[in-house]
Amino acid sequence: MFQKPFFSQCGRSASVCFHPVILALALASGPLIAGTVLVGEGSSLSVGSGEVELGCADVDIAGGLHGGINGARNVTLSPGAELIGASVALSGDWTNNGPQALDVLIDWRDGCGVSDASMLGSSQVTALSIQSSSGREIRFDASGEQRVAGSLSLSGVSGNLLRLRSTGGTQVAPLVLDFGASQLIDSVDVAYIDSSAGQDIAPGMPADYNSVRTGLVHNWFMVPAVPVPALGLVATGLLVLLMILFGLFHQRRHPLDSPQ
Repeated sequence: MFQKPFFSQCGRSASVCFHPVILALALASGPLIAGTVLVGEGSSLSVGSGEVELGCADVDIAGGLHGGINGARNVTLSPGAELIGASVALSGDWTNNGPQALDVLIDWRDGCGVSDASMLGSSQVTALSIQSSSGREIRFDASGEQRVAGSLSLSGVSGNLLRLRSTGGTQVAPLVLDFGASQLIDSVDVAYIDSSAGQDIAPGMPADYNSVRTGLVHNWFMVPAVPVPALGLVATGLLVLLMILFGLFHQRRHPLDSPQ
C-alpha cells in the first residue's frame, strides 16, 4: 500500500524507474505481485513517511532508498546502495554487498513461506528487530559483522523459541550491540554468537529472559560482577591501627614464657 506520493530520479543505469504513471497503476492494482523489484544504480525510491507494500517480492537495491518498504522476501544491497531514514520489513535473507554503514531499521517477520533466513555480509544499522512465533532460525554471517547502533529486539514465544545461529556452524558469528543502545530479549535459543565487541546482551541468567543457551556464546547471559568498594586512605589507616591494637592486646593476654 502506498500511503503517500513518492518521487524517483532515474539515472541511465537504473534498472527500474518509478514515476507517477507507475504509482497510479500500483494504487489501482494493490500490492505488488511476487517477483523482483529493482532500485537501480543512479535511481532513488523515496516514500516520505509512507511505505511500499511489496507482497513478498524480492528487492535489489543499488540506488537510494528513503522511507519504508514492507512485505519483502529477500533483500539484496549492491555497491552504491544508500539507505537514509529507511525501514525494511522482510521475511527472507538480508544480503549486503554494499556499504556497511546504513541508516535503516530492519524488521524481520514471519511470512512469505520462509522458515530460516540469514543476515549476510556486514551491516551497521540503526535498529534490528526480529520477531517470530514459529520457532524459526536466523543465521548471522560468520565472516561478517552485524552491528546495531540504536536498538535490538529479539523475541520468540514460549514453546517456539527464536533460534539465533551462525552461518559457520560452530564458528561464532559477530553480532554487536553498541554501548548506549537499548535491547529487548525474550524467548530466544542462542548459540555460536559473539557479541564481545559491544555491550552485554541479556545480562543475567537465560531463564531471566525465558531463553536458553545451547552452544558457545560471548557476552550473552553474563551475571554482572558486584563491585567491591575500595577503602579510602583514612579507612585503610584505621584498619591498620585496629590490627596493631589487636596484636598488642593478644600479646598482653598471652605473654611469652620467661626464660628459666
